Amino acid sequence: MVMGFVLIFSITTSAIVIEVTSNEKSAGRDDKSSAVFNLAEASLNFGIDQVNKFDGAAGTAVNNTCFPSTNCSVYEDNNSIWTAYTGLPGLSSAEQPKWYAKKNDAGVWTVHARATRGSTTRELAVKLQRASDPQSPDLQAWQGAYSYNQPGTCILLSNGVTIAEDIYTSGDLCLDQNAGLVDSTPTPDEKTTLYVGGYLWLKNGAYAGKSDNYLLSATILGHCYTGNSKVEQVCSTPALSQVYAGSYPTGAAAEPVPKPPIDLTWYNRAAPRPDYPCLSGSYGTFPGTDNDSTRNNSLSNVELFASTSYKCSTPAGSIEWQSGNRKLIISGVVFVDGNFLESQNNVSVLYSGRGTIYFDGTIHITGNSVHLCPTSDCSAWNPDTNMLLLVALNNTLDGLPAQPPIPYTFTIENNAIFQGAGYAIGGFQTSNNGRIEGPIIADGLIYKNNAGYFTPLGGKGLPGGGPTTPNAYLPAAGSWRQVR
Repeated sequence: MVMGFVLIFSITTSAIVIEVTSNEKSAGRDDKSSAVFNLAEASLNFGIDQVNKFDGAAGTAVNNTCFPSTNCSVYEDNNSIWTAYTGLPGLSSAEQPKWYAKKNDAGVWTVHARATRGSTTRELAVKLQRASDPQSPDLQAWQGAYSYNQPGTCILLSNGVTIAEDIYTSGDLCLDQNAGLVDSTPTPDEKTTLYVGGYLWLKNGAYAGKSDNYLLSATILGHCYTGNSKVEQVCSTPALSQVYAGSYPTGAAAEPVPKPPIDLTWYNRAAPRPDYPCLSGSYGTFPGTDNDSTRNNSLSNVELFASTSYKCSTPAGSIEWQSGNRKLIISGVVFVDGNFLESQNNVSVLYSGRGTIYFDGTIHITGNSVHLCPTSDCSAWNPDTNMLLLVALNNTLDGLPAQPPIPYTFTIENNAIFQGAGYAIGGFQTSNNGRIEGPIIADGLIYKNNAGYFTPLGGKGLPGGGPTTPNAYLPAAGSWRQVR
């Protein structure tokens, strides 16, 4: 019996020792794996910073497509293309992580990073997109409704329109028939700003802020007028001017905000595009594929929401339409050499993703009760998760702002709802209970007949490829991966 107990005790003790030893080894491997992963991640971040410096925050043109090596003919597994990241102290040369960056034919940079300790190797990769940092002052125009209209041209809000976000116009602003501008976060935490480069005219019950709902600020470089007889008022005297704001900036604080520039070369760099067709994994026929390899609006009116499904996927972006559940999935930048005209009635499209669609012509959403939203009931939209940006180029050759008389190249009418952002060379108009719930930039604005507008840009800024001055290469959404 004693011998039996001794034997059982010996077996149990051995098992415990083996288990403890195994756990210690596993913990050691986990610690080493985490340490190696962290080194690779540090090297990846360093590589992203270097690409920004190398290719230039101002978009400096470069010829070679590898960095820091200029020899793109070597294979990725060849150590000659990898460069050590020496910015981490206390590491031997063998322990220093490495990285390199490479640009593909579509102009997309991919940064690779690798770290090794003993037999443990971790390798990471991420694609970069040219974009504006969400904190960039260049995005100021994208914080609300922006109109680059000529002085002497009055943008119009009328017939019960209520705006609850920033309004910017380089010209004049006219509010009529109970139209009003209110704060998106009522007193005492005001956020909404008003900028008028010309004069402000309020008549027939119109208002800019209220006595119990102040705007954050109202910059009005010209005069304030009230009433049908256009009586001049002192803007900073709200009881008379009907402009209620926390401040009335002047001088340097009232500097104009430029209209973000358009980049017409997206015709050659977007995906899909004529010389970069849909790749493996695509299906159906994307109706926006150009038919003559020339940016000339040759497709005329394009129906993106066809009765048949399609998907066009490329390394730089993709668009997919699932006709069965009426779902649009977007990423990256897509260029359509035509117009977007949705004139069907009672169309509800659910979109997901963050992407930009350029239309060489115009955008008109005119069908009754057309809904293009990331939520089934067009509510509770989070622009940081899903953001579709629609751009109307008005078939222009130079991308410059439209001159009077302003054509209205982007319209939303007849109870239509679009939860996204818009940009137009030409004017933007929404009427008859139509509404856009994101930022809009145009060369003229008309909101009338109970049109609505609200929801600012969001913390993540624009989706890739949006009209603005790019100032950084940022990781493209969904592109980060662990290679091994």
